[in-house]
Amino acid sequence: MPWFLWKQYLQASFSIVNGSIFFSNWHIFKLMKHLPNLLTLANLFCGCIAIAFILNSQPFLANFDNGDQYWVYGTEQAYLGSIFIGIAAIFDMLDGMTARGLKVFSPIGKDLDSLADIVTFGVAPSMILFKMLWATYMSG
Repeated sequence: MPWFLWKQYLQASFSIVNGSIFFSNWHIFKLMKHLPNLLTLANLFCGCIAIAFILNSQPFLANFDNGDQYWVYGTEQAYLGSIFIGIAAIFDMLDGMTARGLKVFSPIGKDLDSLADIVTFGVAPSMILFKMLWATYMSG
């Protein structure tokens, strides 16, 4: 398709009648039906990044100028991990709203959403707890 026809191709792609969305351009709808799965993958990605940040938080010994040593806990990485868990929660909310709004449901989307929820809201918070308990054990 020539480049100057893309604008006409994308204009007036859907209409809303009685609260239902009707797509006049089937190609746009074929792309939009993948939007909930893309948001679920963004949720899963943020959960995996949160786990990577959390597992990278290692307590270490640091020195004062006078030679005293003190433990520095990896709280900054755990904080960034919790921020990514929050971002993943937003993606989780948006993918459900998008799937219901577009009336797009698939078995793989349901399973992918369950996997993303387990990783983001099960594994990542338990890693925070594990690293904080491990840091407490190592400090004393």
